[in-house]
Amino acid sequence: MSQDLYLDEISLIRVLEQATNQADAQNSKLAEEQLKKWETQPNFHFYLQSIYLDLSLPLNVRWVAIIQFKNGLEKYWRLTRTNAIPAEEKQQIRSRLFDMLDEQNNQLCIQNAQAVSRIARIDFPQDWPELLEFLHVQLSNEQVWKDTVKIYNLLIITNQVVKLLSMAKIGKCRPAYQKQSILIFPLLAQIYLHYFEQWTSSTNFDELDQEEVLSSMHISYLACKILRRLCCDGFQKSYQVPEVVEFMKISSQHFNLLVSKHDQFNLHHDQYEKFIVCYLKLWDKMNGVIGLGSSQFLFFPSAMGITTSLIQILLTNAEKVYNEQDDTDSFWEQLAIRSFSILKKILNYINSNKNSKTIVLKHREDTETIRHVVSEYQTNIFNNEFMSTFVDLLINYYMKLRPIELENWAMDPEEWVNEELDSSYQYQIRPCAENFFTTLTEVFKDSIPAYILNKLNEHENYDFLTKDSLFAGFQLSAYSLADHVDFDEILPRVFLSQLTGDTSTNSASEIKIIIRRICLIIGAWCEVKCSSESRLLVYQFLVQVLMSFDDKVVQLSAIQCLRTVVDDYGFVKENFEPFLKNFIDLLLYKILPNVSLTQTRLYVLKTITDVVIQTRPLIDESSLVSIMKIVPDLWASCTKDIQQSILANELLRMITNIVKSLNGKSFLTWEVSMPMVDLCCNSNPNNAELYTLLSEDGFELLNEILDNYPSEETNLDYFQQGLAKISNFLKYLMEGIENRTEILPTLLEIYKNYAILLPVDVFVSTVEFETVSSLMAKNLFKLRDDSYDIVLKIWDVLLLKVSTTSTDEQNVSAGLSIIEWFYKTGILNVITTTVFLEESLSSYQLQQLFSILSRINYINPEKFFSFLVTYHQLATLPQVENAHKEIIKRSLIYQEMSFDQVFDKFVFVWVESLRTIYNPKEKKLQILSISKIFQLLGAPFFVNSPNEKVMLLQNFNLIGGLWSEFMEEIRENESGDCTKYHEYDEYEDEYIVHKSMNYVRLQKLDKFNNPCFQVNFKKFILDVMTGIKRDLSEQEYQQFEASFMDPVIKENIQLFLGY
Repeated sequence: MSQDLYLDEISLIRVLEQATNQADAQNSKLAEEQLKKWETQPNFHFYLQSIYLDLSLPLNVRWVAIIQFKNGLEKYWRLTRTNAIPAEEKQQIRSRLFDMLDEQNNQLCIQNAQAVSRIARIDFPQDWPELLEFLHVQLSNEQVWKDTVKIYNLLIITNQVVKLLSMAKIGKCRPAYQKQSILIFPLLAQIYLHYFEQWTSSTNFDELDQEEVLSSMHISYLACKILRRLCCDGFQKSYQVPEVVEFMKISSQHFNLLVSKHDQFNLHHDQYEKFIVCYLKLWDKMNGVIGLGSSQFLFFPSAMGITTSLIQILLTNAEKVYNEQDDTDSFWEQLAIRSFSILKKILNYINSNKNSKTIVLKHREDTETIRHVVSEYQTNIFNNEFMSTFVDLLINYYMKLRPIELENWAMDPEEWVNEELDSSYQYQIRPCAENFFTTLTEVFKDSIPAYILNKLNEHENYDFLTKDSLFAGFQLSAYSLADHVDFDEILPRVFLSQLTGDTSTNSASEIKIIIRRICLIIGAWCEVKCSSESRLLVYQFLVQVLMSFDDKVVQLSAIQCLRTVVDDYGFVKENFEPFLKNFIDLLLYKILPNVSLTQTRLYVLKTITDVVIQTRPLIDESSLVSIMKIVPDLWASCTKDIQQSILANELLRMITNIVKSLNGKSFLTWEVSMPMVDLCCNSNPNNAELYTLLSEDGFELLNEILDNYPSEETNLDYFQQGLAKISNFLKYLMEGIENRTEILPTLLEIYKNYAILLPVDVFVSTVEFETVSSLMAKNLFKLRDDSYDIVLKIWDVLLLKVSTTSTDEQNVSAGLSIIEWFYKTGILNVITTTVFLEESLSSYQLQQLFSILSRINYINPEKFFSFLVTYHQLATLPQVENAHKEIIKRSLIYQEMSFDQVFDKFVFVWVESLRTIYNPKEKKLQILSISKIFQLLGAPFFVNSPNEKVMLLQNFNLIGGLWSEFMEEIRENESGDCTKYHEYDEYEDEYIVHKSMNYVRLQKLDKFNNPCFQVNFKKFILDVMTGIKRDLSEQEYQQFEASFMDPVIKENIQLFLGY
C-alpha cells in the first residue's frame, strides 16, 4: 500500500476494504495507519458518511465507516478541538443524518442514531436550532410513519436524540428542548396509538400474524419509550400540558388492558411484559422529576386511578407472587417491586407535605394545588384502612419467606445467608416489601404502633411462617415503636421464650426460622433500646443458639447479631467478659471450620476481629493465642489462591489487632506476623500481585509490631532478638516511601516507631533513615498535613532521646551526632530557611519548627551557633537575587547582611513566635533554649572576640522580658515541674484508648529527658545571670547593665529571683 495516498471517496473505500481484510494482517495494519493520518483532513468524515449511506457497498466496509465516523465525532466535532471538523463539512453532514431511514440492518441504524444524538447534544440549539422542527416534519410524513422500516429507524434516531437532550441539565440546551418538545410529542403519541391498536385490537391474539405483531410491538414500544422521556424531562411542568395529561390517561388505560390480558397473550411474551414495565418506569420517574416537590405524577388527573390500580395489583397478585417457583426476574414479582416503589414515593411525598408551613416555604405559587392533592390522597387512599390492609398484606404474603426461599435455604444455607446480606430492595420482592413496611411505619407513626403490638400479642395464633413475618414487622419498626414498647419486658416474654419454652409442637425447621428472626430482631433493637440487663440475656441467648443449632443460617444469623451488639455504642465490654471465651471458642472451633464459602468465612473472621477490638484489653492472652493459631493454615491457602485475597486482607487485620491487644507480649505473634509482613510488603516483581493487594494492610501490621514492641526491662531477650528481625524490614519501608505515597502517613508512623525503638547511634548510622529524612526535608511543605505533623514528631522524638541533664561522655557524643545528622540530612537548612521567610507560615507551624530548633540549641548551643554562621555564609542569596524571588520564597536575610544582623533577625523572629505559644510546657522549652545563647559568652568564639559579645547582649531585653512574663504565670516545684505543664498532655491522654509500648516509651522519654520537667526555671535563669556576670569583665558587665538591660526588666528579674 502506498504510504502517501490522496484522500477522496474511492481511495477511502479501498483503504476501508483493506482495513477489514483480516487475512492480510500487514496491509490491514497499514490501512489503519492511513485512516489515522486522514482523520484530521477536511472531508474525511463527510466521505465516511457517504460510504456508510451507500447501500451498494459491502456491509463490512459500511460498518467500519460508521464506527470511524462516530468515533471521529467525539474527537473533532467540537469547535474547541484541535483539527476540528470545518463548519461547511458539518453542515453537509447534518443535512444527510436522516438519509438512512431505508436501512434494513438494525445495528447500522443504531450506530447512525448514536452519531446523530452526539451531534445534537453539541450543536443544539445554537448551531442546529431546527433539529426538533426537522423531526416534526419527518414524523408528520405519512409515507414515513406508515412504512414500518422507515418509522422504526426514525424512532431509533429520535430515541437517541431525546435521550441525550433529556440528560442536559444546564446551559441553553434544556430550556430550548423543553420549549420545542411539544412539536414532536403529539406526533409520537399518534404513532404510538396507531401501532398499539394494530396488535391489541383483536379479541383473539392467536389469530394475529406473528411477524406483524412483533413489528407493531417494536414500533409502539419505541414510541412509548420516547414519550416516557419527554413526559419526564421534556416539559418544565408536564402536568400543565394537555397532550401529556392525555397520554398519562391513555398509559393508565393501556396498562390495565395489558395486565388484564397478560395470561391470554402467548406471542412474544418478553416484549409484551416490557410494555407493562415501560408504563411503570414512566410513573416511577414522574415521581422523581425535579419540579414540584420532586413529584409531578400526583398532579395529573389520572394519578389517583393509577395509584388505585397499583394497589389493586398488589392485593390481587399477592398469592401468585408468593407461590412463584422461579426466583429470578419473575414478571409478577417485578411488577410488584415497581408498584411498591411508586407507592413508596407517593407516600413519602404526601408525608413530607402534610405540614402546610413547609409547603408554603418550598412552593409558594402552588400551595393550594399541593394542599388539595395531599388532602385528597390522605382522605381517599392513604388512610388508616389502607395502613391496616397493607400491614396485613405484607405480613401474610410479601414479607413472608416463600417456598422457593425455604427450598434454597435447605439446599445451600451459606449461599442463602450471603444473598440475604447482599439483598437489594430494588430487585427482590421480600426486601422491597420490608422497605415499604418501614415507610409505612414512618408515615403512620401515630397509628401503626398499636396495630402492630395488638398483632404481636396474638402471635401464638399464627402459623410459624406468618409469625416470622410478624416478627419481621416488629424488627423493622424498631425506631417507630421505641417510644411505645418496653423492649426489656417483651424480649424475654415474647422472643427469648421461643427457645426456652415448649417447642414440642414445632418441628426443628419451624424453630430455626423463628430463632433466626429473633437474632435479627435483637440486632435491630439493640441499637435503639436495650438495657444492660437485657444485653446479658442476649449474650446468654446467643451462646445457647450457637451451641445448640447446627443449621448454618441460624448460626450465621446469630453471628450477625453478635457483631451488631458488639459494635453498638451501648456495648459494655466488662459485661461481655464472662461470655467472651465461649464466643471465641464457638467461632473458632464450631463455626469457622464448617463454613466453606469465601464470603461466609470472611464474615466470621470480621466478627472475630470485631470482638478482639471491642474487648481490648479484657480479652485474655490464651484466647488471643487460640485465634492466632488458626491463621497460618488459612494464610497459606488464601495467598496461593488470588481469588481469596480478600481473606488474606482480613487475616492481616486480625493479626494486627491481636498484636495490639497483646501489646508488650506481642512477641508471641512474631512467628506468625513477621512472615506475613515479609510476604505482603515485599515489592519483588514475582510478588507483585500480592504486594498490590496486601501491602497496605501489611504495613499496618508492621506498624503495630513496632508500636507494641516488648519492653527492654521485662523481656530483654525478646527485645534483643527482635531488633535484627525488624531491621530486615527497612528495605520495604524505603521502597514504600518512594512508591506508595497514598499510604505515606502509615509508612511515616513506622519510621517514627523505629526512631523510638532504636538507639540514637544506630539510627543516625543507618543509611535508610538518612535517605528518608533527606527526602522528607526536601518535600516537607509539599506533604499533606497529617504526614507533615508525623515528620516533625519524628524529629522531635530523635532529639528527645538525648538527655539534656546528663553530662556523661556517651550522652554528649549522642547529642553531637544527632545535630550533625540533622545538618547532613538537610533538615536544619530547610527549617532555618523557612523561619527566615518574609511570608511566614502560620504561627502554629512556626512554633512547630522552632520547637525542633529549640531542642537542637538546648543540646548544644555552640554547635547550633556555628551552623547559623555557616548558613549565613553558604545558604543565603545576594540581595538582588533574593529581591527577585517570589514573595513566598523571599528571605528576610541575604549575603550582604552582617552576621550580627542575621542573628538579630533570627532572635526577633523566634521571640515573636514564642509570644504566640499558649502551651506552658512548650513555651518553657523554647524560653530555656533561647536563653542558652547567653552561655555562648564563655565559648571560645566570643572569648577570643570580645567585641562580638554585643551581638548576644543586645538581645537581652527581648529574652529577659519573656522570663519575667513566664515567672509571673507559672509556679514550679523544686525539680522544675508544674501541673500546668501536664494539662495539654492529660487532655490528649484521655482520648488515647490503647497505650502501646512505644507510647509508654515516649512518655518516659518526655518525663526524664525533657528539660521542662527536669530544670527549675528560676534556678536556670539565676545560672544564666550568674554566667553572664562570670563571662564578662567588670567593665563589660557595667556597660551591659547600662546599655542593654532595661531597668524595668532588671527590677522584675530581681523581684522573681531575689537576685
